[in-house]
Amino acid sequence: MEIIKENMKVENIITSQTGNYNFEWDTIVPDYKPDVGLILAVKETSEIKSKELMQNRAMINGILKFEILYNPYDSKDEVKSIEAAKDFSYIMELPGLQQNMNLNVISEIKNKNISILNSRKLGISCNVEFFGTVTDMNDINYLSDIEDDNVFCKTTEINTIKSITESNNYIEINENLELPIGKPSINEIIKSDIKIIDKDVRTLSNKIIVKGEVEFSGIYNSEIEGNKIHSVVNKIPFTEIFDIQGVNEITKNESDFVIKNPKIIIKENSENENRIINLSCSISVNTKCYECVKLNALTDAFSQNNNIVAKFNEYQLDELINELSGEFSIKDIVQFDNTDNILKIVDFESNAYVNKVYTNENKVNIDGEIRVKLLYMSDSDNKICYREGMLPFSTVINCDNILNDSVVCELKLELVKCSYNIISSNQIEIRAILEYNGRLKKNCSYNIISDVSFDNNKIAEYDNKGIVVYFCNDNESLWDIAKKYRISPQKILKINNIEENAIHKGTKLLII
Repeated sequence: MEIIKENMKVENIITSQTGNYNFEWDTIVPDYKPDVGLILAVKETSEIKSKELMQNRAMINGILKFEILYNPYDSKDEVKSIEAAKDFSYIMELPGLQQNMNLNVISEIKNKNISILNSRKLGISCNVEFFGTVTDMNDINYLSDIEDDNVFCKTTEINTIKSITESNNYIEINENLELPIGKPSINEIIKSDIKIIDKDVRTLSNKIIVKGEVEFSGIYNSEIEGNKIHSVVNKIPFTEIFDIQGVNEITKNESDFVIKNPKIIIKENSENENRIINLSCSISVNTKCYECVKLNALTDAFSQNNNIVAKFNEYQLDELINELSGEFSIKDIVQFDNTDNILKIVDFESNAYVNKVYTNENKVNIDGEIRVKLLYMSDSDNKICYREGMLPFSTVINCDNILNDSVVCELKLELVKCSYNIISSNQIEIRAILEYNGRLKKNCSYNIISDVSFDNNKIAEYDNKGIVVYFCNDNESLWDIAKKYRISPQKILKINNIEENAIHKGTKLLII
């Protein structure tokens, strides 16, 4: 007799919680900046710096950053910018959290408001929403087989996710970006955006390869040409290889990229002109490596000769229903009401947001919106204006095996490409490509055998000289009947010349 024991690591979600907090503070316009006349646009970011885990709660430390674009007093064709930042600490309640667990927190700024208290002082208020997910790694110990001719085993096949490892690595970027020929020199950068595009993470034997590009886009005032606004876009490719034990070519991964500590410095070139932008930042790459596996676990067993004493463990496992990946495109028009006529777009920013994901009738439905922000030159005296618009979208992904409402869809959506065309003085056409990745799963409870022992005393053998006529009860399975009479389930089917699905209440079986 051989008892086959298996072990597997799985990640379980302990809790998911949300929280929010209101922040208010004042910021002073620096002495070298002109008075504030009209606020045009605000770009806000919230960055998590550190997390301190405690029992059932965590201290979240971070920084709020606001990049404020404005027209100086009595100047509608000039744009200046100031930065305002505030460090914060927030205690988040997370029932079930322990210090040895994993915590992922996302923060998002909502309901921001910037008020001009006077020409040299601004009041800032906002609400920050926090989304926290606590996970823990659990060892699943189970039996997959008992190899013995007199022992019969009931096996349950479970499609689930086997966790391999989780790692957090950093890529350091420090690059000098030179302005293209034809662009005037820089007087002041008034808005910047740094993001990661064309991301790719692949696994090899005990390594991961991370590729992508850092895209810098910004607008600036020139040293010449009357401070007119100009835009610049530059890309920095990167490739890094990290040692990650336990992974191979077929290992799958989920990777999140976060830009930390970005710094932008204007430098002179060899001709003493401000034509170089030095960009430095750290890219945090958090990678979870996993495999989709079929776990064959014993959930019952009996012997013809001995009593079996089984030790059961109950596990909550995510059963994998399906994996999702693909892309879809959007082409539509955004209408801006009460807008100064758009002559030229100086800066264009777009982001995609998911509002709702739901499943029904073997379909995954995604409802969301693309939000666009425009800084543009109007046809009235070249005035600089700012507007925001929104483009709602809905798409349906066909997917098999969505059987009931207990199926949960985990989905990540990314706007990988977005372009625009000016259609009229207050309309732009948006063309976008969105990429989605995710999986369908449901949480199930399983009683799995982790160990067995055998009673050394032989049990009385069933008197097989006679024939038993057995009438099946309601909800009684072939396994239940076989275990009751300690004979092979296959033997019952063979004697009665039936298939297992033919057994139901009232079915007459011969037990020999």
